[in-house]
Amino acid sequence: MKFYLFTVFISLSLISVCRADTITITADEWYPYNGAPNSTLPGYGIEIAEHIFSRHGHSVMYTVRPWERAISSTRQGRFNAIIGAFLEDAPDFVFPSQEFGRAQNAFFINKESAIETISGIHDLKNLRIGVIKGYSYGDELDAFLVRNPKSVYYSHGASPLEPLIKLLQQGRLDVVIEDQNVFWQQTKLMEINGAFRAVGLLNDGNRVYIAFSPNHAKSKEYADIFTRGLIKMRETGELHKILSKYGLSDWQ
Repeated sequence: MKFYLFTVFISLSLISVCRADTITITADEWYPYNGAPNSTLPGYGIEIAEHIFSRHGHSVMYTVRPWERAISSTRQGRFNAIIGAFLEDAPDFVFPSQEFGRAQNAFFINKESAIETISGIHDLKNLRIGVIKGYSYGDELDAFLVRNPKSVYYSHGASPLEPLIKLLQQGRLDVVIEDQNVFWQQTKLMEINGAFRAVGLLNDGNRVYIAFSPNHAKSKEYADIFTRGLIKMRETGELHKILSKYGLSDWQ
């Protein structure tokens, strides 16, 4: 009998191991959504993903790389997912029906700037603009940036916002366009307080997703797991617990 139970236990363990996946996620750093890997605060989106997938026996491996490389390598199937994506960033990817946050891009200037407000793209003419290579800022602004290449400085790399903030502080850029949560968190990390102002919002906001590779057989399965898991986390209070660690509240 003992031998039989032992055999059953080993069989079930092997089945569990066989079903366990390592879900690979990549992106550039975009704290507080996703930050530095292996840190105590890797980003609340990463913590949500780890919580959800661990409940299904899966583990998460998160790495950082420039955003364009993250998208292209995940599209090729080298990684399971990108994180911090808008629908416009990778429309061919498999998206959950639940976003894990809302982003609100704003126009940031040096506090010494004479600019009073930026109410739309027309106010960006003749300004030196800092943005991140590969990001989508909406069709209208994306088209404006393409039409005005001499006015645009593109930052890239695994941590692309920090150099933009430094250039803005030095007066070498007139405006940086970034999500409000991300910009203020980055200036806090850089210990630059009171140096900048937000002088307008770009749009009404964007839903932020984890998006799965179009070239992975299990992408639809993972997306469905994430959707159900996030709904459950909201019901149980686990979502609130993670968000509170980052000083945030539920976006819904």
